[in-house]
Amino acid sequence: MQLWLALAALIPAAALGFYIWKKDAREKEPKGLLVRLLLSGVAVILPVILAETSLGWLTDLLFGVRGEGAGLPAVAFVLYQLVYNFLVVALAEEGCKWLAVRLLTANNKNFNCLFDGLVYCVFVSLGFAAAENVKYVFAFGFSTALVRAVTAVPGHVFFAVLMGRFYSEWHVLRASREMERRFALEERIPVPSPSSFDPKRANVLSLAVPVLAHGTYDFLLSFSGTALSGVFTVLFYLYLAALYALCFLLVSRMSKQDALSAQLSLYRVFRRYPGLEEAMHAEELERQARLDALRAAGVEPEDRRPKPVTGLYTDPEARRQAEEKYGDIFAKNGSSVGYRRSDAYVEAEKRHSFVEAEKRRSFVEQNPSSSSVAKNPTSSSVTKK
Repeated sequence: MQLWLALAALIPAAALGFYIWKKDAREKEPKGLLVRLLLSGVAVILPVILAETSLGWLTDLLFGVRGEGAGLPAVAFVLYQLVYNFLVVALAEEGCKWLAVRLLTANNKNFNCLFDGLVYCVFVSLGFAAAENVKYVFAFGFSTALVRAVTAVPGHVFFAVLMGRFYSEWHVLRASREMERRFALEERIPVPSPSSFDPKRANVLSLAVPVLAHGTYDFLLSFSGTALSGVFTVLFYLYLAALYALCFLLVSRMSKQDALSAQLSLYRVFRRYPGLEEAMHAEELERQARLDALRAAGVEPEDRRPKPVTGLYTDPEARRQAEEKYGDIFAKNGSSVGYRRSDAYVEAEKRHSFVEAEKRRSFVEQNPSSSSVAKNPTSSSVTKK
């Protein structure tokens, strides 16, 4: 019997974890990291209990009651439930999970894709939800396991999805800010003061949004046994259905739009500085023309160029795929954050192609001995003994 209860408590969390893991299609996270995230979710139960006990005691002291606001007038009871569910339970649980995610992954080298932040938040929450579910199922039986399998356990995942959405955006914005600073140091763009990319808002939302979602979930359940129990039960299930729809849609969308953080950061920087991509592409064309001219003269140059941030702006096929797949990532005010090939870009490419062709012709005219090499690169090596 004990084994069946344990399985009933753990299977919902395992099923949801497998679903999120399968959705991480671009690049799977290391299994060791995922296990550490699950265990950290279990470990935060102790600080959650301490935080809830302390904050709950302060709330009871503030309202002069003991035991979830029993005996308070109607208005005071509603106010007590708001404070208790949002600032005690939701803040303690989501805050501890948020801290665990940040400590384990904020600077982790594996955090390199859009979907990764969502995976990290979900796995910490699943560890917490599984441990909490075991406690409730062993205390109240198999019927509780069935109810929580479609309410509380998915609820923790939904809160984590909302946290992961903004945690991933924070990560991309932070990378965009670093890339902007790098381009400023290379004197490609003016030194931004302040930076055009501020991750602070996304950082705050990565905690505030799940706290609000969790607090609303618990608040709607706080009126069982009161005269308004029926009304709030209906509101709760409507809210739960909305969470199901929103979060599964968000998971599906982020999975399809998953991309490397470096690519997304570059798109944002290019969008912020409209002429930057054209200038960088022109530099690449000019560099390639110089290399071609040297090769035409029979000299094999040594390319000491540092590796580019990404090859997307020099690889037409990668650019085409990026336009098709990543065009609406983090859309804002109806405009695309993704790369769009502009008329100015096309004109710049044509102009620089013409200029480089003229440079090659001038080089050959000024170096007549290289013309035969350009026409037949192997002739000199064959005739010269």
